[in-house]
Amino acid sequence: MSKLLERLSHNQRKLISWLSLAVLIGVGLFAAQPSQKSGNPAGAPQASAAPPGEAFAAEARYLEQRLAELISAVAGVKRADVFITLDRGTRLHIAQEQTVEEHAGTQIRNSSSPVLLRSGQSEQPIVLQTDWPQIRGVLVVADGADDPGIRYSIAKAVQTVLQIEMYRIEVLPRD
Repeated sequence: MSKLLERLSHNQRKLISWLSLAVLIGVGLFAAQPSQKSGNPAGAPQASAAPPGEAFAAEARYLEQRLAELISAVAGVKRADVFITLDRGTRLHIAQEQTVEEHAGTQIRNSSSPVLLRSGQSEQPIVLQTDWPQIRGVLVVADGADDPGIRYSIAKAVQTVLQIEMYRIEVLPRD
């Protein structure tokens, strides 16, 4: 391969490097494109289809359901109910294209717009990062939580799974 590159002129090598870069960018964009399959493989709620308030509630319900399933699997706990309050929902960081217009060396206008990925008839913004919802507090009501050891195990599990401070978690025994 190196002998082949040595026989090429400087302009031909430059063209090959630019083509390689274009192919890599195309492959990267293709790999970053969300799948068009129905359903969500991770099981997380999809915020884009519902209005913002409903998406926010769907995220909380999803977290509550998964956490209740996990806590119910803890030794000594038969059934658990979980209530989560969120400060904010999932945040998406979208790629932005910055445009600065200058006239005679002074800045006239600075604007930005989302970078869109076109696929057939649809356009989707390129998501750079997704931040999970910020949790304000968690209430767990569980059978067996009258035992301090089980109560601590439940609180520790919630703290570990959600990565929140212990003072934001309250575990109560079921009546």
